[in-house]
Order: sequence, then C-alpha cells, then structure tokens
Amino acid sequence: MKKQLQKVIPFIVFILLGTMGNAQHFQPVYGEQNPQNWMSFVILSVNIDGTTLQSGDEIAVFDIDPGTGDEICVGSTVLTGSTPPFTFSAGEDDGNGGFIEGDSIIYRLWDSGNSKEIILINRSYNTSSSDSVFTVDGTAILNLMVGYSANTWTGSTDHDWNDASNWNTGLIPTAEADVIIPATGVTNYPTLTSSVECNDITIESGSSGDASILGDDYLTVNGEATVQRYITGGVWHDVSASANNQTINSMYFNGNPDVWMRVYNESDNTRTYITNLNTPMPPGAGFEIWVDSGYDVTVNFTGPLQTSDLTLTTSTTPALSYTTGTPQSDYGYNLVGNPFASPIDLDNGTWTSSDVGNSFWVWNPDGEGSFCDYNQATQLGSLTDGIIPMGQGFFIQATGPSPSFTIPMDARVHSTQSYYKSTQATNDTPDHISLQVMNDNGNNETNIAFLEGATEEFDNYDTRKMFSFSGKAPQIYSIQAGEDLGINGLPVIPAEGTEVKIGFLAGTDGEQTLTANLEYLPETTVLLEDLVTGEIQDLVENPVYEFSATVDDDPERFILHFNQTITGNEEKPIDSGIHIYAYGNAVYIRSQGGMTKENKEITIYDMFGREILNTTVSPATLNRIPMSGIHGYFVVKVRSTKSIIAQKVCIN
Repeated sequence: MKKQLQKVIPFIVFILLGTMGNAQHFQPVYGEQNPQNWMSFVILSVNIDGTTLQSGDEIAVFDIDPGTGDEICVGSTVLTGSTPPFTFSAGEDDGNGGFIEGDSIIYRLWDSGNSKEIILINRSYNTSSSDSVFTVDGTAILNLMVGYSANTWTGSTDHDWNDASNWNTGLIPTAEADVIIPATGVTNYPTLTSSVECNDITIESGSSGDASILGDDYLTVNGEATVQRYITGGVWHDVSASANNQTINSMYFNGNPDVWMRVYNESDNTRTYITNLNTPMPPGAGFEIWVDSGYDVTVNFTGPLQTSDLTLTTSTTPALSYTTGTPQSDYGYNLVGNPFASPIDLDNGTWTSSDVGNSFWVWNPDGEGSFCDYNQATQLGSLTDGIIPMGQGFFIQATGPSPSFTIPMDARVHSTQSYYKSTQATNDTPDHISLQVMNDNGNNETNIAFLEGATEEFDNYDTRKMFSFSGKAPQIYSIQAGEDLGINGLPVIPAEGTEVKIGFLAGTDGEQTLTANLEYLPETTVLLEDLVTGEIQDLVENPVYEFSATVDDDPERFILHFNQTITGNEEKPIDSGIHIYAYGNAVYIRSQGGMTKENKEITIYDMFGREILNTTVSPATLNRIPMSGIHGYFVVKVRSTKSIIAQKVCIN
C-alpha cells in the first residue's frame, strides 16, 4: 500500500501546489518556495463534533521550529468539497522552512463557517504501514475526529477526567482545549487524580444546580478559569467568590439589573452597603447580595482557582473579628465563605480552628428567609448533611480574642444537595428529634439530640439560634440554660424522662403547622404540650400539630415531654406506671401502660402538711396541673384504683 501511494505523489503534489496559494487561514512557512522532499497525507474521514467538513474548510499540519520552539505550518489544503478522502503534502526543511524528519505531526483544522481554528484533534491511523511522524517520502493515512475548542463534560461513565467517554467529543482535552463543566444533565462530576491541562475552563451554575470539580490542584489552566454563580432576584443571598483576584465589579451588571451588596459587621451586628466597585472579594470572605426583583443573573468569577487550604485569622484578608460585649453570646459572628469550585462538607476533611465554635449558619432565602444551622459535634442541623454549596457565604462564631479557622481542601465534595432534602443517617447519627414549623411565609427547623458527653449547660453540642433578619418567617427553637438554641445537645434521656421548653415566633398571624420527625428517636414517647391552648398531643401517634398564632404571642409556647417507652421485654423504669414531676409552674402526672386508662385523684401538700389542692384528672398519658403563683417544695400524692404514689417536687 505504501509503495503504491508513493507512485502517485508527484500527481498529488501537482494538484496541491495549485491550491496552496488559495489557503485563506493556514499559510505554510515556505511560501512560494518548494521544499525538497515530500510527505503525503491521506485523510479518509474527518468531522467536527460529528459534522463533516465543508467546502472552504482547511486542514493543516504543523511542526516545531527548532530555533524558536514555535509551531509552524508546513503544509495545508483548502477543501473544495465535503467528500473524503482529502489529500495534500508537506515538504522537508531545505533552509526555507518545512518539517524535520522524525518530528511528531501536529494537526489543525480551520472551520471557515465559524472562523474558528480547532486544535483539539484525535487521529486514528488506518494501517500499520502508515507513518505517524514526519517521514521523507512517507505517507500518513488516517481518520481525524475533532471536538470543538470547548470540550463539554458529560460524566457518562464515571468521575475520571482522563476517560474519553466522559466527554461529549469522545476526546480527552488537550492543553489547548477549552473545557465546560455543565450545571445540569450530569450524574458524575470530574475528579482529578493526576496532572492534566486545558486552555479555558468554565464551571457552570444554573437555576437547577451547580457544577463542580475536585482535584483541581492537579489542573493547569493555560487560559482562564471561570466559576459561575446563579443568583435569583428579589431575595437576599450570602455569597463568596469561587476564584481569586475578584472585586465587587464581578457582581455588577451596569445597572441592568440593579444590585445591592453589603458586608456584615461583627463588632455591632450591623450591615454596611458597598458603594466602591473596586472593593476586593478575597477568598473566604462572605458578602450579602440583593438582585432587583424580576431578574435572575449569573455571576462569572474569572481568575485562578483556590487550590490549597485557606486559613483565616485576625491578621489575614479577610480578617476574623472578635468583640467583647453583653451578652457575649451576641458577638463574634463572622460572615465567611466557601472559596473552592465545589461544595464543602462540614463532616469531611481536616477542619481545624481555635477560639472558634463548631457551629455554622447558612442563610436560606426560600420564602421570607431563615438560617439553616449545623453542629460538627452532634453532626446534626437543618443544613442538610452539613453541605455548604459552592459560592456560598456562611457564618461562624469567634469565641476568643485570637480566632483561627481553616477551610481544608479535603472537605471538598461533589454534591447537588439543596436545602431541606431528607437527611441520610449514619451509624454515628445520635438519637434526636427534628421539629419543623411552616406557614405561608416559609419554614424553620430545630433539632434536639440526646447523646453521651452532652450536658444540660451550653457546650460544644449546642448551636445558638440565629434568627431571620426579615422578621416575617416562622422561627422555632429550644430554650436551655438561658440560651435560645437551634441545635440542643442533651444527655441521654434518663429513666424518669426529661422536658425541653420550645420557643416559637410566628412571623405573621395565622395558621401554623408543626411537624416532628422521630425517625431517629426510637422507643421514646414524646408529648407536645401547647401552653396557650392547653392541648397535649402524642407526637409518636400524630407527628403533625396545627395551631393558630399571632406575632404578639408569648414565644415560650410549648413543652416537649420525653420518656422511655416501656415494653414487655424491658425492666420498667417506673414500676407503678406513674411518674410525678414539676416543670415550670406546673405539676405533671405522666402515665404508662394500664394507668393511662384510669382516673386519678391528685392531692398536693406543702411542707407543713397543709392541703394546697385536690382534684381528679381524666385518663391520659400526661396530665398537667397549673400551679401559678405558688413556689417552693411540695408533696404530690396520686391515688388510683391500684396504688397510691407520693413524690416531692419543686415548683419554680
């Protein structure tokens, strides 16, 4: 085959010499002069993303100039039709330019319709006798398959960048190729484990989610890296730059639409609007942004990617701040941000900090807006799975004068996680209850966990409630040790049970719905007491409680009563089936087993034996006896048909 083709080389050369002068884009270096020795090229098929080349398109071959190191065109042809094969020749360097024998062949295409030079080319030589390097009197017989200068990731096979089947062109990007990682239609996003290169790379963001990339510390970007952030209008968002060397100008759209941005001030818990477009957006800094209602925008952060751990202190940019004040729990909040081109997992990686708590708060703009929270010690919170999205700002709290906080590279994950998807429990998930309240202005959540090591005082297992700054969204929280808590870590429920006070702010007058998730609190009876209506509801039997509320209601509205469930195979914590206790300004009689079906006579005596109250209560799991205006120690006697039980209690 090779010898037969060599016989027709003069004819091929004669034809091509007539077309070389017509090349509109590629110009061989030898111009009108003819190098001395020739090599032939026979292109059996060629397409751009599956489309055949058209008349006016061009094919060229390049070599490297040994003097300058630059690529030089040593042969080209302009197509006069779209039917292959396409044949042309290149000549050896005779002092006026040309190829050097033994050098690798570089192929280029010119798409005349789009005025685009294509440099990402995969070649498949047709026969073992075909030459694959520049060879005098040689012939290259091959097929060319090319993707446009932008290779789009599909992830159709797995996360491997170096698997050609994960790209729409079926080609692995070269150092000259532009790359797009789309925000939608992708199951597997790229994870790099070895050195790769590309020209430009765009990591997209859209209304349905964000793209991401891991292992970008292995990626050399020869052009520009752009990380997008999609932002909806008419609500506040907390954002951070996902690339370095950014300014507020990245968020500006020349007044179409209007954009307002502000920073949070830790020292006095206020916010300041930004007016200077040159204000830096350093990695790790958080900002708040409002886009004019009716407009959704996509921000492009173009610059070097963050490819190392990021540590923030009082002397870095941005700097962490700590202010002393009263109460101290109201100070120390810093708005920081995710600096990476991927989400980060608060339960993943080597997070380190000092003089910084292990609680996190992320603004969720849904409805009237509320904060999601997460605690690294309990591994619980309304921020689902502890995932902070790409480009997301979030709050941390400095707890001392020298705060230091590191966001580690190994916390990066691929995730399409949005707010309020069902939590995936692990073996480490503690026993807990989640309460979510909802009305027409949005929803809000609080979590109460029971675990070894936690105390009834404020500790690492607790996260303070960060209330919505809109004031219109419903807010639910627990009250413990004088703190309003979004996440309340308590000791394991004792045999005699425990009670937790629940606070509620309606945000707006009207109907409210409270829903309890008891999936991770087995073998526990949970009773919800409404102090406004006097209703007591068993949340195990009916986890949804509907009620009316106004913005003027006392926020300390509910009490949760927890007690271990008695089963036939367990030792009963209370042999009588009755538990007597006081909580707040009331006495409670909690019944189990057959005692829930009996009337009970209740008599309360002071410490001098004087009768304070006598009443009969109907059959119920929990009976509440108000003791308003009475304080101190008392003896409560409960008489049923089967027993008489007495218990000393303290009424506050």
